[in-house]
Amino acid sequence: MVSDDPGRRYGVQDPNNKNNFTCSFCGQVTKGGVYRLKIHLIGGHKDAKKCPNCPEHVREELRAYMQKKGEIKAQQHMEANFRMQQQAYGYEGIENEEEDVIEVGGSSKMPPPKKPRTKGQIDMYYTPNPQDAMKGKKKDGKQQTINEVCRKDLRDKVCRHIGRWFFDAGIPFNADTYDSFKIMIEAIGQFGPGLKPLSMYELRVPILNNEVKDVQKQLLEHEEEWAEKGCSILSDG
Repeated sequence: MVSDDPGRRYGVQDPNNKNNFTCSFCGQVTKGGVYRLKIHLIGGHKDAKKCPNCPEHVREELRAYMQKKGEIKAQQHMEANFRMQQQAYGYEGIENEEEDVIEVGGSSKMPPPKKPRTKGQIDMYYTPNPQDAMKGKKKDGKQQTINEVCRKDLRDKVCRHIGRWFFDAGIPFNADTYDSFKIMIEAIGQFGPGLKPLSMYELRVPILNNEVKDVQKQLLEHEEEWAEKGCSILSDG
């Protein structure tokens, strides 16, 4: 079967080693299959040197192809993720009940949504940003499928554990109104089952240092704007 991968049009495959491709624009040999050839052509990846001669329209073509393919794979992984959660909590048979719905309002039936799959490495690149995902949470449906009932049941269990942590750690109740808390919940959900809790060292050193760097970066951006517009913290009052 002939592959429809556009990357193959811009490289010559080694007949003796199908993982090796010679770039059609600069002659560099890439090792690691057509994927390595594509990131060589696109550039911006630490695993492959950027091709200096690749036309911009080729880069855009390959970038769009990889983006679309990545989104499809990410969706497939997400569809199995929910199925695995159903099995973990005892809802194995739900996916076969395609016509079972609970009508909260109206008379028409709505089939259950597709179930997410387990996540893979591709999700590191194509999973939505938690901040962006929070913007699409509004829902106005009038019917509730069995899957949605089960998800509510699962959510209740998760909320109990979150509440228990609040109580044990003495966290103020209003902490759950922080945007950072909501983003954290979304990020954990995107990771899926098996997230290893962070350690005290991670909190105290790398994570804290990264937050400090982010604040310093934001401050630097403000200082550059102040220098350009003649403003300061005091004058902004």
